[in-house]
Amino acid sequence: MIKEQIQKINDKGRKVLSVFLTAGFPEGEKFTDTAMKIIEAGADMLEIGIPFSDPLADGAVIQRSSEIALKQGINTHRVLELTAKLREKTEIPLILMGYANPILNYGKEKFFEDALSAGANGVIIPDVPIEEYDDFFGKGNHSLNNIPEKSAAIFFETGKGVVLDWDLQSKQSDTAPLVTQKHTGVVRNLQNKKLDTVLLVTPQSGSERIKLIDEKSSGFVYCVSVSGTTGARESFSESDLKVLARTAETVQKNKLLVGFGISNGKTARQVLPFCNGVIVGSAVIKKLQTGGIAEATELVKELRAACSSPAILSHSSIE
Repeated sequence: MIKEQIQKINDKGRKVLSVFLTAGFPEGEKFTDTAMKIIEAGADMLEIGIPFSDPLADGAVIQRSSEIALKQGINTHRVLELTAKLREKTEIPLILMGYANPILNYGKEKFFEDALSAGANGVIIPDVPIEEYDDFFGKGNHSLNNIPEKSAAIFFETGKGVVLDWDLQSKQSDTAPLVTQKHTGVVRNLQNKKLDTVLLVTPQSGSERIKLIDEKSSGFVYCVSVSGTTGARESFSESDLKVLARTAETVQKNKLLVGFGISNGKTARQVLPFCNGVIVGSAVIKKLQTGGIAEATELVKELRAACSSPAILSHSSIE
């Protein structure tokens, strides 16, 4: 579903804007309202961060947002609740992003099943390297591509699970399960039985490693634009762009989205010629911290405009 959505947007002549938000930030119970305003401002996809006390890939801004969310009691279970509530309001791709520890503590198989039930379309777990892919996700990605024959979509409303029975007979007869209209997005995910696993490449990744990651990844490949942790930057160097160009030429199976360091329309336009879209997190979260939802949505609109009319820059112009 994620790859198809990216293709659909690219076919319209623009690049994808994916926004990362820490679940439960800045105010736990108002997170879905915040997320919807970000979506309405122009986000094509939403990455929902699972707060963690030791986020090794994240810079100071996202670390602080995780601390605030954790103090409000936002754990993995609550993230899934918020995801389910958000799924009732939107059909755009929702991707859960978090570290391996909280997922292992929750129960790996249970997390994947509950993520599907909540309406998530994919997961990004940055601290699981390609060498541990089969062990963590299951060889052939079986644990993510299949749900039990008799399954249920679980929605978390006011703290209580509402179970919707999965009707095997209706599935066989190509008719929709007997559920209310607001739950169709989640049921569609269950019918697809698919949770994409998005893997990351970095500036240090060699060509053979990038090819392996491209083969294993689904949904898209997440290209980390620069070395280091997440955080907004003023611009990208010629060297940074050369690495992006090499990565873009190497990734063949998947769409390529670039993240880390994109802070505004200018930096987005620098990298857009080398990818199918951009991922922005720290810059949006910082706006939420300092200027509230009004400034955050203005930034999203600026980024969306950049994605709609990327600057003209060919690979050859930086070689």
